[in-house]
Amino acid sequence: GTGAASGERNGHSLGEAARTPAFLIMAVAFALFGLALSGVIAQLAQIWDRLDIDVLSASRFQLGIGAATICGRLLGGWLMDRYPAHRVGAIFGVLGSAGLVMLASLPDQRAALITASIAFGLCMGAESDVASYLVSRLFGLAHFSRIYAVQAAAFMLGAAIGPISAALLAQTFGYLALVVFAAGALLLSALLLALLRAPSSTRAVTLSI
Repeated sequence: GTGAASGERNGHSLGEAARTPAFLIMAVAFALFGLALSGVIAQLAQIWDRLDIDVLSASRFQLGIGAATICGRLLGGWLMDRYPAHRVGAIFGVLGSAGLVMLASLPDQRAALITASIAFGLCMGAESDVASYLVSRLFGLAHFSRIYAVQAAAFMLGAAIGPISAALLAQTFGYLALVVFAAGALLLSALLLALLRAPSSTRAVTLSI
């Protein structure tokens, strides 16, 4: 009743949230995540061709990504209900980065391709829910929709720039460099999430952070 309603009113306004380091760190982390994800996905066909990956192996990779993405969403949600969301997001970001490094390093190994697809897919699935978890825990629920919308926009901005950046990078340095760059972007995103700290203001709801 009244206690629940008053609890939901606790938290930062959008302006207050935007002035905290945590807000900026999250925005950069999710923009990098969107950049890496969309860049790789948009160039998958060319990556297969330039890394001499045959059609059957490419199909297995994409099947692995699809299945692992579904599992990643379920597993990520389960973990974030039990552990700090920023740490869960960081772990899955490192996992996705490792998957891309494996893809670049061992493109001719079937086991490596399958492992890489699972790692990348788990990252895609789990990371998609991290922003909403973090916004509710760091900034409360009073203005959750507005704050989350800005964080989602940061991700979408990265996702919009990703395909163009990936194409330019691949044209200039090659598709192997593109995969390595995307892995680096995911790793940096994970590092930022790992370094995330709750705002010092007592108006924030800092559950399990």
